[in-house]
Amino acid sequence: MAVAAACLAACGKVPPVTDADLNPVNGLADVPRWDPAWSGTQMGEMVGQAGAVPCHGYVDLVAPSDDGTGARLEGWAWNVAASAPFPSVIVTDSDGSIRGAGTTQVVRKDVSAAMPAVVTEDRVGFIAFADAPPEGLVVYGFDNSDDTYCRLDSN
Repeated sequence: MAVAAACLAACGKVPPVTDADLNPVNGLADVPRWDPAWSGTQMGEMVGQAGAVPCHGYVDLVAPSDDGTGARLEGWAWNVAASAPFPSVIVTDSDGSIRGAGTTQVVRKDVSAAMPAVVTEDRVGFIAFADAPPEGLVVYGFDNSDDTYCRLDSN
């Protein structure tokens, strides 16, 4: 994953996410329908036995949400084992409690351009929201069709 971060650093500044990149649902980006039920649950209790898979990805931004009630996280996630983007991301606090989620649907041409032999699709970017302060949050790429996940790098 450090290689992925280095490739993207060489590409220059990450393009900002615009409102056109979001699929509005009540003014927020889509979040997986399973998110509310999982909030506060330990991630280890919710994922199946399939477990961790190799991935590339990076959390580019962790900032207070616009309304100040939590955090907004942006980045990208690629499932190496599936040769596809992770469909979702899960956000946990440092203790492993699920605090939010998001979907991987944002176009990130900078990622596919930096890693064309690995990342073969443009929709690898994510926007996620968490109901916790930005400090200490951890993001995992997650595929709920087979319960596989991977922790993403961050600053």
